[in-house]
Amino acid sequence: MKKVAIMTWFHYHNFGTALQVVALSRVVEKLGYQADVIQYVPHGRVVTLPDGNGWLYYVEKIKQKIASGRLVRDVVREDAFREFINQELTLTASCQTASELYRLNDAYDAFICGSDQIWAPTVFDPKYFLDFVEDRDKMVAYAPSTGMTEISDRYIRNRFKECVTRFKYLSVREVQGSRLLKEISGKEVEVVLDPTLLLECEEWDQMASEQLYESPYILCYFLGNNADTWHHVYRVSLKTNLPVKVIPVFARDVNRGYDVVAGVGPREFIALIRNASVVCTDSFHGTLFSIIYEKPFYVYTRFSDKDVKSQNSRIYNILHLLGLETRLVVDKTKVEKPFYDPLPVKTRLETLKEKSLSYLSRSLYESTSVAKVDNSYTYKITNTCCGCGVCATVCAYGAIEILRNKDGFLEASVNPQKCVRCSVCRRLLMNSLYTCSNPKIIVS
Repeated sequence: MKKVAIMTWFHYHNFGTALQVVALSRVVEKLGYQADVIQYVPHGRVVTLPDGNGWLYYVEKIKQKIASGRLVRDVVREDAFREFINQELTLTASCQTASELYRLNDAYDAFICGSDQIWAPTVFDPKYFLDFVEDRDKMVAYAPSTGMTEISDRYIRNRFKECVTRFKYLSVREVQGSRLLKEISGKEVEVVLDPTLLLECEEWDQMASEQLYESPYILCYFLGNNADTWHHVYRVSLKTNLPVKVIPVFARDVNRGYDVVAGVGPREFIALIRNASVVCTDSFHGTLFSIIYEKPFYVYTRFSDKDVKSQNSRIYNILHLLGLETRLVVDKTKVEKPFYDPLPVKTRLETLKEKSLSYLSRSLYESTSVAKVDNSYTYKITNTCCGCGVCATVCAYGAIEILRNKDGFLEASVNPQKCVRCSVCRRLLMNSLYTCSNPKIIVS
């Protein structure tokens, strides 16, 4: 069985993050591949200064952060996330350095990056563009999101162009992201569905908690802290005569006078939406799971459309694709009927799902079928050579010399006439990499 490594966020205890990576893993496995998630946790981000903003801008941002309220601390919830990830995913050994990531080239037939906002300019990390993958033909982008519609930072914009142009199989999650990347790179970029929409509700049922929640109820899940939004929830409750259950995000959510559900992990999140009568949310994946389970829902924007860092395009995009624009709450003083006809939505969704699965299936088939070109000139021992000379010492064919490169640094140079591609030099570097006792982690 051919092996595919998935590069995306998996460690954030966020419902969308956890559910999208599990969904993509399941879909890849259904297509006939072994799917492993690369255990990479980012430990920094690129920041370019100055950005044209004065110090008062940053003072205001800090004030907004404080005003937004403290987040809920829920130990049971954290444990539920860890259990879900451990049960539903297979991880590689920890890969925190460039060389550890590079060594995966010998272990996998293809690499996928996506989904989630791993391509957001505000958190740019070239690792999520598969910059460590040696063979460009084995790189597949499936539904990564830029989150935003423009990149104002010139350095980040140039780095985006460098990274994106390496892809032969290129797709994103939103139309707006497709336009942005085409403008930057000149490449055509397909638009595909978030992987959570590629699984049927029956498949999600198998991952849902068996816990029963008293019905009927309105489920509220908000990542923003907007008072007008909560006033609208109150009006919805009055109009429908339904009680409200809240998945708390901020500490103040506990004191809103509604039924607060604690200890909600991904399994409970699925079950709460499945059993709800109405869903109110500003979450992208809260919206998607309302669609999956054909729930009447209200969706709210979290950002001002004037904000250059607005992520509203994600919501606008999916509502437009499925003809659900009326579910967006524009006037929060009015309450429209929460019900809609799911049949036309289901028809559109099936068409988009077929297109998305076709793209992923074709991309994986072609990328895993590519024969590695046996060109000794391109043979690379590591991407972090420091000229230590160990590889030259172990080479039985005398194919490796330590020479100065164009920048004057010592570096291993492979003689194509002598190299037999035995990979002893590369295996030497891998011996100490994959050592972990966790049975859910693959030892390559």
